[in-house]
Amino acid sequence: MTTHETRDRPSARAPQGRGRDRGPASAGAPTTVKAATALAVLAALSTLGYAVVALADGRSMLHDMATSLLSGQLGSASAAGLDLGPLLDDAVNAEYHVLQNRAYIGIVLALVYLALARPILRGARKLRIAATVFVALPVIMAFVDLGDDTPTALHALDAAELGCAVLFAVALWLPATNAYVRARRG
Repeated sequence: MTTHETRDRPSARAPQGRGRDRGPASAGAPTTVKAATALAVLAALSTLGYAVVALADGRSMLHDMATSLLSGQLGSASAAGLDLGPLLDDAVNAEYHVLQNRAYIGIVLALVYLALARPILRGARKLRIAATVFVALPVIMAFVDLGDDTPTALHALDAAELGCAVLFAVALWLPATNAYVRARRG
């Protein structure tokens, strides 16, 4: 081979481009960052699931719960002679209003989770701090919801969101994530 031919042929040892890697952010992200991103998406999905179930079927679930509770407390024979329909409807409507408000707040929270996912994957330092502070609100709301007398399906979705939110916050501050954020910053 002549010198001219070897100069034109790419070498296996050719130096790679300098500077930051311009490839996809997820390519070099450690597992902890990918897990944090996945947990943010899962928290958003469980929060949206809560909102959908609460808005679509919340009233009937609350009515069934209230009817079951009254039947258990009063006994089926005593409850049959009482006309509790208007009182029961008023109680269910009041509680459903609370569920609606929680569902609307949940939709906003889900959008924030989704908005945080991609920058976290890229190693955004300030958004990591904001995400940690943000997670406090859904965690507090989930604990309140779990303490309330709401349908079991909603409790399950609250528990899923709570678990994802806490693990999301933890994954944001693990040593591998810290090193990745420092490397992306520099």
